[in-house]
Amino acid sequence: MKRGALFGGVCGLAAAALAITACSSSSSTESASPAVTIGSGSAGTSTAHGTPINLAFLTEFSTQGSSGDGWAGIQAAIKYVNAHGGIKGRPLTATECVDNNDPNLAGGCATNTANNSSIIASVDQTTLQGSVVEPVFEHAGLPEVGANAFVAADFDSPVAFATDIGGLGGLGAVAAATDLLHAKKVGFVYVQSPAAATEVALLNSVVMAPRHLPSVTPVGVSPTAGDLSAAVAKADEGSPGAIVLYTGQAQANAFVKAARQQGVTTPIIIFASLETASAVQQQLGGGQDLYFCTSFTHSGPFYDDFVSQWAAAGNSPSLADEFAINGWLSVTMFAQVARALPTVTRASVLSAFNELNNYSTDGMLPPLSFSKPGTALGGKAPRIVNPTMGLAQYQNGTFVPIAGGKFTNPFVVP
Repeated sequence: MKRGALFGGVCGLAAAALAITACSSSSSTESASPAVTIGSGSAGTSTAHGTPINLAFLTEFSTQGSSGDGWAGIQAAIKYVNAHGGIKGRPLTATECVDNNDPNLAGGCATNTANNSSIIASVDQTTLQGSVVEPVFEHAGLPEVGANAFVAADFDSPVAFATDIGGLGGLGAVAAATDLLHAKKVGFVYVQSPAAATEVALLNSVVMAPRHLPSVTPVGVSPTAGDLSAAVAKADEGSPGAIVLYTGQAQANAFVKAARQQGVTTPIIIFASLETASAVQQQLGGGQDLYFCTSFTHSGPFYDDFVSQWAAAGNSPSLADEFAINGWLSVTMFAQVARALPTVTRASVLSAFNELNNYSTDGMLPPLSFSKPGTALGGKAPRIVNPTMGLAQYQNGTFVPIAGGKFTNPFVVP
């Protein structure tokens, strides 16, 4: 395992630094939380019985509006699976463990999970402490179904099965601006960090230069900045075709409000992992001139299944974000694969996912194949098998895909 060597060492850290802003809530400052378990007992309508099949959810935070939103998606899927026979009659359960972006807590979560032989897999893993977690799960042979690959250690872990672009989302967001909105010039607003300059260079070399477009206009903002008027003015210099916001939710909201005050009409693209229809309406007053990067197409039969199960679990459709969708998808994938196995063990699930080809979500994602390594960054991120991004607009309380739900790949020039 060549940890830290990804992107020549430094660029992997840059991707991780920007991933932090995409999956963190600015208000998530809670203390360490004990593990919380849900299962067939909480489902209420379960028809499953027998010895439970246990799953684990490792997350950076657990508050609403953070990476912890995946937990609600996990619960919705488990409720549905258990009400429809479970896994060969056995109910699913899941345990949440929160690390608060603390490597020591993350190590404890990973060790406790690995040492619990009843836990068959991790689902929707959403932690920035992959360098701590991955070696533990690899040693235990514990598959990470639907893992969010945020840092270098995740990108080449043999037990990680990521559904989307993860920590390379900044590349996807800029590619969405050029390929789907046909922007010839792009302003890129990001949270300042020691590695951010390297990330901007990666955007230019991977996305802009191959498309024969000028370098992005980089605009770094402080994590604590409240007034982003100056950032708006700089990002809008030279009449760009789009402005990409790869920041935390608070900075994105502040930027949009400042842009509207200045009369900016340039399309603004928000990295939407934490965006919900409710938040767009309440905090931004709707989605005029706003686009939202999405990993999932919010339409089609598979997405409709998510919405139905999400609502059946008592959740408002307006509070579903990308993390919630991925939590639901992770459990749904696990259940579909596990039901086809003679016995459900860590080893059998790991083997089955390594052989999985063209897993279809009816267009919610491109078909997923884990049987061969991904080719992103020249093969340096082999576990990113789906490096795509889509765009949506907020309309009448929901996100509507643009360009017919088309995905773009930052590593492929259209």
